[in-house]
Amino acid sequence: MSARIRITVTVPEIILQSSFVRGEIERAMRRKTGPEIRAEFHKTVNGWNDQPSFNPSYHNTSEYVSTTVRPSGKGTTNYERVNNGVESHWLGPKRSGALHFKAFRQASTWPRLIRSQRSRRFGPYWHSKGHMSGVVEPREFDEVIALEYADTFAEDMQDAIRIAAVKSEVKGG
Repeated sequence: MSARIRITVTVPEIILQSSFVRGEIERAMRRKTGPEIRAEFHKTVNGWNDQPSFNPSYHNTSEYVSTTVRPSGKGTTNYERVNNGVESHWLGPKRSGALHFKAFRQASTWPRLIRSQRSRRFGPYWHSKGHMSGVVEPREFDEVIALEYADTFAEDMQDAIRIAAVKSEVKGG
């Protein structure tokens, strides 16, 4: 399952019938919502060698206006593994006859915390024909960002509707 968020604000249907109002809502999303959510996602991969891109996409119909932010590009698979968690599994060597790794490591992310740092590996090198990885607890970045941003999103949409109402009154519509 791809990491993404959905925040919904219920708006009376008659408001979304106006393309002018939908346009103002979409402008608010492009100006504020998309960049702010994208910045929150970037905090979760700060320090990673292979960071995915987080690009917002916008949809504007008479039924809804939405912004979706998904990871893409290099690092997407690892991001989804970290976000959704991974069960313990066997790790074997890819090219050589043995795995070579440092004995200890400190994780770069933590469950339900929107920040990241460089992971640290320390201790002596170990060589092994393979080993069982530990369980990676789901970080649930998408859910945390959605919860933290929901109130701001609702306020932004109310402001966009208010601006549209004022502009349409000025235009005489």
